[in-house]
Amino acid sequence: MTLGLALGHDPASSSPSRPLTLAVIGDVHDQWSALDALALHHLDVDLALFVGDFGNEVVELVQQIADLDMAKAVVLGNHDAWYTATDWGRKKCPYDRRQEDRVEQQLLALGNCHVGYGRLDLPHLGLSVVGGRPFSWGGSEWKNQAFYAQRYGIHNFAESIARLYQAVDATTCKTLIFIGHCGPTGLGANPEDPCGRDWKPIGGDFGDPDLAAAIAYAKAMGQDRAPGRLWPHAP
Repeated sequence: MTLGLALGHDPASSSPSRPLTLAVIGDVHDQWSALDALALHHLDVDLALFVGDFGNEVVELVQQIADLDMAKAVVLGNHDAWYTATDWGRKKCPYDRRQEDRVEQQLLALGNCHVGYGRLDLPHLGLSVVGGRPFSWGGSEWKNQAFYAQRYGIHNFAESIARLYQAVDATTCKTLIFIGHCGPTGLGANPEDPCGRDWKPIGGDFGDPDLAAAIAYAKAMGQDRAPGRLWPHAP
């Protein structure tokens, strides 16, 4: 699942005189090559937004994304911690986790362009990108407690929301773009809805409550004067 949502515009900011070209890329799942990078350059993309699931902790591919010579922001998805975040994944892990930490390797490769639980200010584009909770599996249940406690010191949705509020408060541009591997809650529970559970016929709202809270917080701060949405959605 993928999401990009832009909020607000400040006429006094250093925004460009022409419309921006944004590319939102999600759920790559190992399907990335030099031709994909070439396509982004050919489209003259101003900002590439990657919303996770590059593969099952595929460090080499993530490094290729990190090496792209363009403005970019990234949030890693649940598959990017596939062998680390869950008991099931740790049992299936094909490498020695005592010797390698591939989640950390991905984060180190991406550096500041990984905006999960953070933000990236791009004053030359007149906007800031705020990232939702990284490695999200979506839904209203707090999952992978040990993973988030160890990695981020976060134990529940309330603490996650507080971290996202901090990211919003730290932005320096009036125009915000929120990205997350999963969208926010509240967009419907039918399988065909933007954050609906489309891999089972019963549906279900698999948006993130903490991302929804962060977007609402930004609106309350008065940054919703020119709302716009991008909803590319993939299972």
